[in-house]
Amino acid sequence: MTDPAYERRKALILGLMKKYDQLARVPQQQLHQVIQPDLVRLIRVARKSSWWAEALAPAGRVANKPFLEILRSLPILKREQVQDYGRWMQVYLPGSKPEHYVATQTSGSTGKPVVIVRYQPGNVAEHRAIQLMDAVWQKRDMSEPMAYFKNTEPDARAGHGRHEPFSYIGPTGPVSYMNISKATLGEMLDHLEEHQSSYLLLNGIVIRLLAQEYRDNPRPNIKLKQILSWAEKVEPSLRELVREQFGAKICDRYSAEEFGYLAIQCPDSEHLHPMQFHNYIEILNDKDEPCQIGETGRVIVTGLRSFGMPLIRYELGDLASWSEPCEHGITLPVFSPDIVRIRDAEVDENGRVVRPRIDRSMLGTNPAITDFQLVRFDDAVVILLRTKRDLTNEEQDQLKSEMAANFTKIHN
Repeated sequence: MTDPAYERRKALILGLMKKYDQLARVPQQQLHQVIQPDLVRLIRVARKSSWWAEALAPAGRVANKPFLEILRSLPILKREQVQDYGRWMQVYLPGSKPEHYVATQTSGSTGKPVVIVRYQPGNVAEHRAIQLMDAVWQKRDMSEPMAYFKNTEPDARAGHGRHEPFSYIGPTGPVSYMNISKATLGEMLDHLEEHQSSYLLLNGIVIRLLAQEYRDNPRPNIKLKQILSWAEKVEPSLRELVREQFGAKICDRYSAEEFGYLAIQCPDSEHLHPMQFHNYIEILNDKDEPCQIGETGRVIVTGLRSFGMPLIRYELGDLASWSEPCEHGITLPVFSPDIVRIRDAEVDENGRVVRPRIDRSMLGTNPAITDFQLVRFDDAVVILLRTKRDLTNEEQDQLKSEMAANFTKIHN
């Protein structure tokens, strides 16, 4: 029996995916013309908040200006501004309901966590359209078994279902889950062998640990075709390691909690293309000017659908550079493979993968700490802090204790 609601979702997301695929292949000037009304609408929505109304006042009227002229007339939004004034940046659209808004928090792995409020209608559909486009670009057969290894998923469970949005393009196969914070590397390999997984979703640092474990203790019946990476930088050496050990391809994605998908891997190469029609990315130098190809700069993102809490020219905290244009028909810019956002992890004495939960420590919860940077050595962690006041001796002792617990090989 046909489900009308399912068919409506399917038609919407397939339409968006087709539109996005077309926009990925048009000249940049044409793309800017297409998304210029989106930027104008975002500014109009943002001005409904008191904070943005003041911040955007110098830009004046923008409706009839070209996309880049509008964008470069706008101020750059700093992380600390979102931390301090985020509640005044929020916008509640006419006719919307409280359940349309969802608050999420960044992990804290790249700096002091921030709370972001999303307007879900439309945002979910656009996220799914990009998710589906990634599967189509990578020629993924979604009828084959897939494994999700994450910190937040329940332990191994398998089942069949429509698994939207992948069911929109054909049959979907079984999906199994494993909570990697409760599993050893050997248990992860056993899981892949038991479930005969063709595809695996896993963050970059654990991919390397898993491939190294496989090299030392191979499982001959693992049949991986692709590993879908997220959250960490994927270096060429890691791609080669995965090819050597599993005979599999890494399909990388670049994302951020504040925005969702920022870039996905080219269908015919290993470089990444930013999803400029959804989250527009600039790379700026220390003079706030656009970087040239090969010049490393700060990643600045404008969420063209960030209506619940407009994020306009938001400085993400990452460094990257542009590469030469794609040779395979995709006209979106090309990220060079040196995006700087590397998190840390280690294997404890029981063989389990341990990742520090910075967001749950004082670094993530103490309002006096506005930002931080961690520098990890073999036998120490150096913490650089930006604070609104001096921390008390008790707070400093608590922070040291939390970091010793987070990094299990570090002691006071």
